[in-house]
Amino acid sequence: MIRLIDICIESNNKIYKNINYISCIHDLQKILKHLLLLKRCFMQVFPDIDKSKLDDFYINISNNVRNYRIKKNISQLELAISIGHKSTSFLSNCENYKYKEHFNLEHLYLIANVLGVDICDLIKCQSENE
Repeated sequence: MIRLIDICIESNNKIYKNINYISCIHDLQKILKHLLLLKRCFMQVFPDIDKSKLDDFYINISNNVRNYRIKKNISQLELAISIGHKSTSFLSNCENYKYKEHFNLEHLYLIANVLGVDICDLIKCQSENE
């Protein structure tokens, strides 16, 4: 017997758990039906994020880091070493969003400290910074 946790949606869109037991291979259709129901539920709770908006968000941060670094007259190598990297490749890739490489929160915290700016300034949209 295979144990399946069946997640269903009530009429008021609350999620509850119900344990079912599946004893034969023909019940795979039931599993598929429940998985599709789960997918619909998941999509209601976590709607699709427009990937291009997420890319724009990372590019904006990259541009802000580059602009503040140049404004403070700090080289990529100096900043990279200051945040714990041995070369400029990581920093360069992030600043250019090459291979979709981007800064994480720890990077932004360290960069903000090295550049002497508020971490919020690294996240703000370009128009908000001017």
